[in-house]
Amino acid sequence: MSALDKPKREAFAQALARGLGARAAAGEAGYVNTRKGPRLALCDDISRRVQEIQSDPSEAAEPEEPVDLLERVMKGVNKALSLNSASGYAAAFKGFELAARLQGRLGRSTGAGPGETADPSAAAAHELDPRVVEMDKRLTDEEWMARYGPAPPMPPEDEI
Repeated sequence: MSALDKPKREAFAQALARGLGARAAAGEAGYVNTRKGPRLALCDDISRRVQEIQSDPSEAAEPEEPVDLLERVMKGVNKALSLNSASGYAAAFKGFELAARLQGRLGRSTGAGPGETADPSAAAAHELDPRVVEMDKRLTDEEWMARYGPAPPMPPEDEI
């Protein structure tokens, strides 16, 4: 059996094969009503496809590389910032958090994982986003207070 004819059903089967629950798989596949997930999982064609994917790992979709994920996260951050709203800034903040965690997984600046040798050309090809690098800096107490602390009190008008 090859891929299912309907892309949503194929995406649903792929998500089930990766171990997602039926409702989560339905949401990931693009179904608006995720309550249909458990019923879809019982369909013969879908359950056969899930078994096929699980028995032959080459059938499963390739996981994304961390670098590609970081690029997608940063595009989302830029889009969220362009909204110029509180919800956009909140989404951008969460995106920055995720990007920082992904960079930790990438070995910060080289993209090399544990036990791998860093390829300088790969590091040059993928420059880190300066906004994420700025978030990664450790601040001293004085630097933190200067940047985020309360503003110094204004002098009384008679001293001006």
